[in-house]
Amino acid sequence: MKILEYVSCCRKTILGSKSDGRSDSTKAFLAAWAKACGSTAASTIYVPPGRYLLHNVVFQGQCRNNDITIRIDGTLVAPSDYRVVGDAGNWILFEHVNGVYIYGGILDGQGAGLWACKRSGNNNCPSGATTLGFSNSNNILINGLTSQNSQMFHVVTNGCHNVKVQGVRVSASGNSPNTDGIHVQSSSDVTILNARIGTGDDCVSVGPGTTNLWIENVACGPGHGISIGSLGKELHEAGVQNVTVKIVTFTGTENGLRIKSWGRPSTGFSRNILFQHALMKNVDNPIVIDQNYCPDNKNCPGKSSWVKISDVTYQDIHGASATEIAVKFDCSPKYPCSGINLEDVKLIYKNQPAEASCRNADGSASDSSNWTQFGGHLDMLFQVTKKCNVYSFGVLALEVIKENHPRDFISSISSSSFIRSISLNEILDPRLSTASRNVQDMLISIMEVVFLRLDVSPKSGPTMHTMCQLI
Repeated sequence: MKILEYVSCCRKTILGSKSDGRSDSTKAFLAAWAKACGSTAASTIYVPPGRYLLHNVVFQGQCRNNDITIRIDGTLVAPSDYRVVGDAGNWILFEHVNGVYIYGGILDGQGAGLWACKRSGNNNCPSGATTLGFSNSNNILINGLTSQNSQMFHVVTNGCHNVKVQGVRVSASGNSPNTDGIHVQSSSDVTILNARIGTGDDCVSVGPGTTNLWIENVACGPGHGISIGSLGKELHEAGVQNVTVKIVTFTGTENGLRIKSWGRPSTGFSRNILFQHALMKNVDNPIVIDQNYCPDNKNCPGKSSWVKISDVTYQDIHGASATEIAVKFDCSPKYPCSGINLEDVKLIYKNQPAEASCRNADGSASDSSNWTQFGGHLDMLFQVTKKCNVYSFGVLALEVIKENHPRDFISSISSSSFIRSISLNEILDPRLSTASRNVQDMLISIMEVVFLRLDVSPKSGPTMHTMCQLI
């Protein structure tokens, strides 16, 4: 028999708890919590090596002290029958606590049975339980914890302030449904450091009402990447702002850096987001903004997202895409994305520069050393100049393509016969790698419009809007 220990200052209390992984230890854990929470002195709950069976449990505040440490050298095990805790919402929940510090330990949610039930199409499966949740709590530390085989989300903070998750390891099968690694929502000043996450859903997901979130040194894979959203599911919804994601690696994931929102009305928003120093290793969709998220095409088909996405920066994003289009901005036609900035984004597909797709987005790109930025830059150019005259568009388009002001080139165009015989290579910046056929076709179409109106006075030329209508 192993024991569960509660320590308050100089006093130790022995609480019986078998470590065989079969005997129910729930009462012993609740008794230890009651003593620690009720003490006016700093308290420690120690879990020795061994396996401890634990049913769904709520560690409830308010406590009489703000310094409770839980040190775990053993493994906490959920019931093997997923139906026991499957409808509880949470397996282990801390609620209304202040100053709780968890060190070490393994949490085994034993969720494989529930995953199989869900994959079978059985409509009677329980929704599943989050392994470790913190609700309406402040000053939380989770350090060196391992969560494996969660029924649903592994770690969740909801309505919390000042949370640090450090050195966490998360593991679940790549086909385990809804097993997000770390989920943050309605919380502020949350830091996630030095995490290794492999799961069947988002490695880190960011929900509505999140502010001042810092994510650094995270390895993700398998999984769906790091996602802000989905946002905009509710009509009245808080936004997401001030998020930094840096020094991250994605290996074989479905997505890399993603922002997604439902295609429906909402007061939600996402702004002031920085993605920095990311490495992609065979990632299906390295950079994604999807504002037409609509699972199963229910309650939103054909509708525009009202979520406003602005001031999003991608810096130093390198690596390999598993698909030809590595950057995809599919923004809302009602509220287009604004302030989308790409700096030093270099992604390849089959050892060639990858491509970009952009709809309803406005922004800028620097370092046009591959076609990922170049294609996105031109597409944004169409957006920001749609009200300008065609002459101005032509000059601006040439400046982007040639990487310098095209005054000498324009002055050399003296006849339509010359225009018809001009080579695409005479226009392009020679420092660029060879463009794909799709990009070449796009450039030719642009240049046809450019050359059509460059010899006309700007004052007498039509607007881009007019030209688009004519085309």
